Amino acid sequence: MKGSIDVASVLAEGEVRVHDGLLAMADGGVLYIDEINLLADHVVDLILDAAATGINRVERDALSVVQPARFSLIGTMNPEEGELRPQLLDRFAMIVQVNPLMEVEQRTLALRRRIYADLDSDIEGPDMDEEDPSLGGSIAEARALLAKVSLDAQLDEIALRCVELGIGSLRADVAIAKAARAHAALHGRASVGSDDVEPSGISTKGASLPSKEANPRASVVLADPGGPIRRTPPMVGSTARSFNASFA
Repeated sequence: MKGSIDVASVLAEGEVRVHDGLLAMADGGVLYIDEINLLADHVVDLILDAAATGINRVERDALSVVQPARFSLIGTMNPEEGELRPQLLDRFAMIVQVNPLMEVEQRTLALRRRIYADLDSDIEGPDMDEEDPSLGGSIAEARALLAKVSLDAQLDEIALRCVELGIGSLRADVAIAKAARAHAALHGRASVGSDDVEPSGISTKGASLPSKEANPRASVVLADPGGPIRRTPPMVGSTARSFNASFA
């Protein structure tokens, strides 16, 4: 997770180097965590520290290294297996309910992708982008537009929604604002409207309420909507190999 001494470098060259852990590898990208609600407390503490400070400090014998570790955090969980620790829940801006696949065509595609993920990478499998090949271009255009998207007209509406929900922290307001700007940019709009605030408010509501208020059978939780996503994410968890999405 944090990193260690590169033993191969020591033996081959006599030079002490750090072998990057997941936190350093995720810098500038995404850290994906499977079954995030089942993580051991000490692992949660490491992630929270890096998420709060943006750095990863490696202390191994005589080696002391400080590495950048600024990443967007994405986790999946089944709430029936246990709740998310309050300290960790507070770091997430959005919660998305994942519904089961009940159509034969969707289940078949999911099954094919999972089977090919377990096979040799040289074997040709189903195209991961076949559902919407234009999505990558749309995201790139949205990123270029994001800095120009105006939000001022909807600030009062965002604040009002959070007050009505009884949310004391400003984290929810900030999360909704970021998500609304990203939503507007993705749809090619230069200013945020009510149509952008509405889906963002629904998505972020669960992150600032007690977990029993948002308890779908399966959830994907995301930190810092609109944060940098530049490469396939490092992964933590028992089924990390099944997560084959790549990020532009």
